[in-house]
Amino acid sequence: MVDKSLTFVDEMFVHLVGNKGLDEGCIHSEGAYPLDDDVKMVLEEYFFTPFKENVYYKLMHEADVRLNEIYTYASSFFNKECDLKEVSTLMAKHLHNQSEHPKIKKGEVYICHLRGLRFGDEQVDGIGIFKSESRDTFLKFEGTNLEFSVENGIDIKKLDKGAIILNTESEDGYRVMMVDANAQEARFWREDFLSVEDICDDRFHTLSQIQLCKDFGKEVLAVVDKKEQAAFIDRSLSYLKSNDNFQEEEFIDKVLPNTESKQQFANYSKSYDEDRGIERPQEFELTEQAVKKAQTQLKNIIKLDIPIEIRLKNDPQNPADQYLEKGYDDEIGMNYFKVYYNKEV
Repeated sequence: MVDKSLTFVDEMFVHLVGNKGLDEGCIHSEGAYPLDDDVKMVLEEYFFTPFKENVYYKLMHEADVRLNEIYTYASSFFNKECDLKEVSTLMAKHLHNQSEHPKIKKGEVYICHLRGLRFGDEQVDGIGIFKSESRDTFLKFEGTNLEFSVENGIDIKKLDKGAIILNTESEDGYRVMMVDANAQEARFWREDFLSVEDICDDRFHTLSQIQLCKDFGKEVLAVVDKKEQAAFIDRSLSYLKSNDNFQEEEFIDKVLPNTESKQQFANYSKSYDEDRGIERPQEFELTEQAVKKAQTQLKNIIKLDIPIEIRLKNDPQNPADQYLEKGYDDEIGMNYFKVYYNKEV
């Protein structure tokens, strides 16, 4: 997250960037926007509030990161080879060149020099790139006679897109924080414009493990037995919530009941890493934010072909699947689940 008590906008240029695919052009700022205390306070709240987590990415290019346009422009500014006016214009033009999909909206782009950013124990400067696309209608009251007019403007509580490039780890693509309020356009902002990738830190490894469990449950266990899939997800959640560190051997022993499923998981895990070109370590620290995300991503629910779903409530001390029994009724000709309990609550 951005510490608003320390970070501030030092200089800012504003550009209007249209959709190139719709033949919309750009209007580039001729000079830095005047920033008095009131304007800075509003803009800093607007820019920084969406950055709620310390999630970092890095700029990348398949051949060489120096071929990444944003990396090149940011480096020229941090190395004092270009001023912010020139760099901001180049960034706005690059954004325009990538704005070809018909759903990408025209909007104001604010490109700022930021000071007072924290990265670990460091205090660094950075470049902020923020885009406003959405417009809201509001009422503006004038004077004391309660007359008002209908106005159209920007809701400063809803930043559409943002990125902050921190002036650190320059040899490894810098460190980048990113937000995008429109999930459908996330690829445009993340891949086409910024071209960033995940950093292989503990957060990344935790999220990869969560996705692996989700896919293994769906693609392997659910094909044979949905109860076993739900039980596996339930036990996986219990492990992630109960431990500070992930140990692969311990995880497999605790969440997989038999030798066959253990071997299936080992084979699937190996293929999973090879297909994605990643190397998950056998041990790493579980991050709290990612584990919280797991509780929304890992659904320990048994879906049936009738209007009933069975949800296994996660309790590390009292696994839910031990109270569930699956069978087949020959007389009716249907599968069934039997639930054991003491009383209704």
